[in-house]
Amino acid sequence: FLFRNSNVLTIPSSLDTEIFKPIAQESTTSPKDPNSCSILFGAQYALSDKRKGFDLLIESLDKLRSINPRLKFDLRVFGHSKVETLDIRGIKIECLDFVKCESEMAKFYNGSDLFVIPSRVDNLPFTAMESLSCGKPVVGFRVGGIPEIIDHKKNGYLAPPLNCDELANGINWVHEELNSGG
Repeated sequence: FLFRNSNVLTIPSSLDTEIFKPIAQESTTSPKDPNSCSILFGAQYALSDKRKGFDLLIESLDKLRSINPRLKFDLRVFGHSKVETLDIRGIKIECLDFVKCESEMAKFYNGSDLFVIPSRVDNLPFTAMESLSCGKPVVGFRVGGIPEIIDHKKNGYLAPPLNCDELANGINWVHEELNSGG
């Protein structure tokens, strides 16, 4: 009633799907190890901004080792202040610095098996949308706008808020789905 004489406009997302799209990976002579998983995480100040949940991700990956001891995962992180390799709780972390080039960012998504967004709070994170646009599943907590992006067990996994056991289960579930052809 209030807006009956008003124009209604749709504002499109500013996500460039010509950049953030699946990229065919170069084939290698040897098949991918079914027990390996490449995990990507990133945010501005990814390691230091408590809201982004890096500490929850490390706790979840620690739990993942108990859930699936065969799984060999690597963690790459963008949005850290410098390029370096860290070892936290025996988890090797490759830090990729801040990534300003969207096409480079799309390559990072495409080079991973999945993206994890362990945010304590988040509105409608572009990182999750970019990952999905590149055809990569997303595992995250059911907080803020994240449930608007992830369809549980369809394009990723939603864990209860701040539940590291379930975030670990979600990473393992996505890994198993990817290896079963799901």
